[in-house]
Amino acid sequence: KPIDIYFHTYIATKPEGLKSLEEVFSWALQQETTPVFASEYARKALDFRRVVIARSATGWRVRGAEHLRTLRWPRSLGVPALSRSSGVAGYVEKGEGGYLHLSANQAELVFSPQVEALPRLVSANGQIIDYRRGRDGNVRWRLQAHVPLVFSLANSGSCRIEADGRPLEPSRRDGGITHYRLTDHAAATIEALCRR
Repeated sequence: KPIDIYFHTYIATKPEGLKSLEEVFSWALQQETTPVFASEYARKALDFRRVVIARSATGWRVRGAEHLRTLRWPRSLGVPALSRSSGVAGYVEKGEGGYLHLSANQAELVFSPQVEALPRLVSANGQIIDYRRGRDGNVRWRLQAHVPLVFSLANSGSCRIEADGRPLEPSRRDGGITHYRLTDHAAATIEALCRR
């Protein structure tokens, strides 16, 4: 859900107004967000009208996702089969389905009843600029944000994770999800170098 805080400067003329503003900003800062400018959000909203999703012989085909790179899917389809899909950098399961993270303006989606044990992007507070999955099992995501990067990976326990060639230590682990926080980078190439 988008968050946009608009206020008039006269709110700061009274202590109660300042207190309410602090509460609103405190709440907003505690949310899991991907900060974007209003102009970027407008392009995503317009893409919602242009994106085409069609059935294909093996699954689903997405076209025209120039700015809108996160799509929902219903649980009834299963889970994304990353090894047989293209243009999908990862996903997160939530509620009655989940959210797909597209890495390009077009994608071929294949779903499966079983989760694959491949490294995948679960969440990030930035945009996916580039994504590559090598035949050797290594994965590379190029992420860019307006604030220091925060991202989460799944199935990366047997992988060495690097940001711009430097090893990264996780900030925390929750089950099969590993969380990372870069304090000085708003853009980085993240690599999962995995043993086979």
